Amino acid sequence: MKVGILTLPLHTNYGGNLQAYALINVLKKNNIDVVFLDRQRNKYNPLRYLISLPKGVVKKYILRKPAPIFDFLKAKLEYDQVSIHAREFTDHYIKPKSAALYNGDDLLRECQNLRLDAIIVGSDQVWKPSYTPDIYNYFFDFADPDKINLKRISYAASFGNDDWKYTDLETQRCASLLKKFSAISVREDLAVTQCKEHFAVDATHVLDPTLLLAAEDYLSLLTDKGLEKTSTVTSYVLDNSDFINTVFAKVSKSFACKISRLNTRTEELNAPIEERIAPPVQDWLHGIYTAKLLITDSFHGCAFAILFNVPFIVIGNERRGISRFNSLLNLFALQARMVKSESDITRALNHTIDWHDVNARLSVSKEESLGFLLTALDQKTELTPSSQK
Repeated sequence: MKVGILTLPLHTNYGGNLQAYALINVLKKNNIDVVFLDRQRNKYNPLRYLISLPKGVVKKYILRKPAPIFDFLKAKLEYDQVSIHAREFTDHYIKPKSAALYNGDDLLRECQNLRLDAIIVGSDQVWKPSYTPDIYNYFFDFADPDKINLKRISYAASFGNDDWKYTDLETQRCASLLKKFSAISVREDLAVTQCKEHFAVDATHVLDPTLLLAAEDYLSLLTDKGLEKTSTVTSYVLDNSDFINTVFAKVSKSFACKISRLNTRTEELNAPIEERIAPPVQDWLHGIYTAKLLITDSFHGCAFAILFNVPFIVIGNERRGISRFNSLLNLFALQARMVKSESDITRALNHTIDWHDVNARLSVSKEESLGFLLTALDQKTELTPSSQK
């Protein structure tokens, strides 16, 4: 069997790159021939520059926001430099990889050329419309049964949001496409409910693919780094807020130390280019593994802290969706590590993690999730819509 993996376009996102790396290697470990389908962002239309000009002028000179007029153009021009380390990782570790694909026609042609037997969408927020270049591609709209016979599977797909972000048309069309899948799995328990309510299909809750590998699989990437635990309190925080500053101040005082940041100012277009370069994936993994405590508002930051048995605090980030964190923390009985108020910070710092219990739960969930994935690749029948059961 030859299997293609379709996920969000690779860029400087550590979790996004590592979940792709993990799913590829999990399949390889199980003797499955796999190829990464390199779906990239849609090509830029020159008209976009003209259309965005008035918006950029208003933002910069009327609203006085510190942003370049052509923000997406600046991001595009500086991307190669900002992503140099990320691309080194993906070029070296995410392979075999297809040619660059920019639309459904490209995807269909590549699937035909590669003679794929199955295609997997996932993981990460592949079913969040605003994150994808074309949401219908991530429900395999290009895989016309008259042109190609493919087994369709989702593995740990995520909607990303707690509330429903699809239009009525998107909901209707994606529901129709999803009913052609052989097997459906999602990353959050809320997503199971969303699939049932909005798409009328049953979905299985599985682990993010990063958790299907062992800690040693990632540590093998750090052969040139020392792996001794340190006394460093480390942060990997995607957003800034007054509450996050409060968390930092309280934790810093509690541990009598400064907090070391893992991430740079990659998304800040007005920052000097040298401050926007994303550090290597290996540095990110090393920073989490050796930390005494991790403070994060990132799903994958939390996932790797659990995998590496590193104490952590998760900052509840409503804007990025709380259900992802609740689902993960509930799975390991670690709800006490989530902070949304000052009183939560003290509770989290006083909470002791039972790593023996966490690892036992992870072992069971890993077996179930891997079982779903391998069974899905052997299935012959199409999924029956839940409304018909």
